[in-house]
Amino acid sequence: KFVWEVLKLNPFFIEKIDNSFKKDKEFILKAVKNSPYKAPKVNSVFVQKIDESLKTDREFIAKVLEIRPELFKYIDKSLQNDKSFIMKALTANPKIFKLIKEEFKKDKNILELMDEIKHPLWKKIFNPLTILLFGLFGYWFLGREKR
Repeated sequence: KFVWEVLKLNPFFIEKIDNSFKKDKEFILKAVKNSPYKAPKVNSVFVQKIDESLKTDREFIAKVLEIRPELFKYIDKSLQNDKSFIMKALTANPKIFKLIKEEFKKDKNILELMDEIKHPLWKKIFNPLTILLFGLFGYWFLGREKR
């Protein structure tokens, strides 16, 4: 609890804490989520000063980015250049799109994923025109005289 209180006061103390905390995914995620600081540079310590094994842990970093997408530019370069990871991260938090490299912003698969995220299938099926036509058909069908 003491370590947690110290980190809330100054995230840069993460460099001084015991390595067991730097390996603890739950602890780091809690720190990321509850950091009172909004500046990405301050919160970047939660992806830069953690245990080496976590820096490239795709699942863990995706969870971090789901909470704080602005930390994308501070994650390990290998993940920043990994298309499959970028797609996973975008699924977790589409706000990351503005932070990815230009080459990925033009990638067909990534653009299709962003389209799916912004316009899910149910929105394509139940667009206003479809709803109107369905309503008119229902009105016509229910309003007919029975023979």
